[in-house]
Amino acid sequence: MRDARTRRPAQASPWTPIGNSLFRSLWIGLFFAEVALWVNGVAVVWLVASLSSSPAVLALVQTASALPVFVLAVPAGALADVVDRRILLMAAQAYMTVFATVLAIVSAFGGIDAWLVLSLTAALGAGLAFTAPAAQAALTQVVDGPTLPAAVALGWISINVARAIGPAVGGGLVALVGATPTLAIAALALAGVTFQIYRWPLPRQRRAFPAERFVGAMRVGARFLFQSKEMHAVLLRAASFFIFASSFLSLLPVLAKHELSSGPAAYGLYLGIFGVGAVGIATLLPGLRALFPLDQIELGTRLIFAIASILGGFSRGPWTLGVAAFMAGGAWLMAMSCLNVGAQNVVPAWVRARAMGAFLVTLFGSIFLGSFLFAALSFLFGARIAMELAAATLLLSVVPAHRFGLSDGENLDLNPSLHWPLPQPAATISADAGPVMVAIDYEIDPRQRKKFAATMNDLRRIRLRNGAVHCWLFEEIDVPTHQIEIILVESWAEYLRQWERMTGTDRDVQLLTFAFHRGESPPKVSKFVAGMAGLATLKQVDTDSGPQLQRGTA
Repeated sequence: MRDARTRRPAQASPWTPIGNSLFRSLWIGLFFAEVALWVNGVAVVWLVASLSSSPAVLALVQTASALPVFVLAVPAGALADVVDRRILLMAAQAYMTVFATVLAIVSAFGGIDAWLVLSLTAALGAGLAFTAPAAQAALTQVVDGPTLPAAVALGWISINVARAIGPAVGGGLVALVGATPTLAIAALALAGVTFQIYRWPLPRQRRAFPAERFVGAMRVGARFLFQSKEMHAVLLRAASFFIFASSFLSLLPVLAKHELSSGPAAYGLYLGIFGVGAVGIATLLPGLRALFPLDQIELGTRLIFAIASILGGFSRGPWTLGVAAFMAGGAWLMAMSCLNVGAQNVVPAWVRARAMGAFLVTLFGSIFLGSFLFAALSFLFGARIAMELAAATLLLSVVPAHRFGLSDGENLDLNPSLHWPLPQPAATISADAGPVMVAIDYEIDPRQRKKFAATMNDLRRIRLRNGAVHCWLFEEIDVPTHQIEIILVESWAEYLRQWERMTGTDRDVQLLTFAFHRGESPPKVSKFVAGMAGLATLKQVDTDSGPQLQRGTA
């Protein structure tokens, strides 16, 4: 880990992204969408409470809105990598507008029951599931690297401000005009956001080849996530933080009501303090990033959140709990921003929405699991002990979390390398032809076999991460210095897509692998397509790669 005293590149001001008109437009639009959903949520809770006296049914409102995000975030991410993200965002907002309008109309004309309200709420949650990964991926299209941490922090600031403002606005509207008009106002707000995104001039994603198909994109995304050690670190760090940190928000109403005998107004105030802490501390992230690695900042948030949980568990008055809420809110958003930036730093653009979908699934799943776990512990031992247990486990998580470092992205070149030319087959090959097999022949020094195998293992992970179905290294029995790498890709189109998926960092690993070859000419690369029997000209052999792998690489 880098010494914290080492001077790091200057980071952008926390407000720099606001000067980018594309970012500002998206940021404001999504903020109002978030507020509208909170307003809708308050009206839905009030409506369900008036339709059913069952506490269990009322508790299902939160489940109905969150469960679709957990289930659909990864497919939504795959779709966001396949289609135009502006169109997907606009469609998702329009979809939510339709269902919010239906909910308002059905409520106005009667004949509604609690289960219908829950069903329509789940439909709105599905729209949110398709919005979140697309918005996160679109973020990187409109900001550059140095401003990305500030942009991510601003995104989470808007969510926390909306969390503070939305329920207050919703509660005021319900008290003033009733639940049904409030639902109608939320639907109008979502319609306005839909129109704003329609006018948003997001640049189109540039592709050299036709976009992936949805099912294929899901498979390739799963392979990438399975092979990416860097994303594994981000997801493990996210799970190990939010499972335990979720205890604070889940136990806060219990502490406020039963331990401190506070009313709903005081509980709302604690939530507001939590949001203020998030907004205030988030502005420090760019400055901290200039001094410390991302990894150390995230570990520090665990210590701060643990201290906040200890204060909350031992609180005997509103001031102590308020200070704890402020600290917890700041640490929560700081951790969220660090983990989000860590994920954005280690995934290339072609798979970014799928990776962010996996991040959201981990986030929501961890919060759900943690809330359930510590609610059960609260039932068994009391809220104070449950919160202290959460603090202890969060402190203990620092040790294993330290083994899975977050990347600052400073040593990664995720831009397409484009270092090998497109193949020029002797006959036309359809996009769906396949599978495709690539064979690369190496002649290596027998004394370098172990080092070569280790480097090839890194290259194999890259091949599989970029979409190959299989990748093997074979050694000739009689001539062990002769090694053949076999790569299997499911179709010709998928093989061509790997041309634009290879990053600069991937190229460096490939160059290192090719350096083990000791032949007079570069390694021979042969490409084969299945199902083309009788057309021998479709075999393409490249033997002249040039000094920088300009030809014949795969």
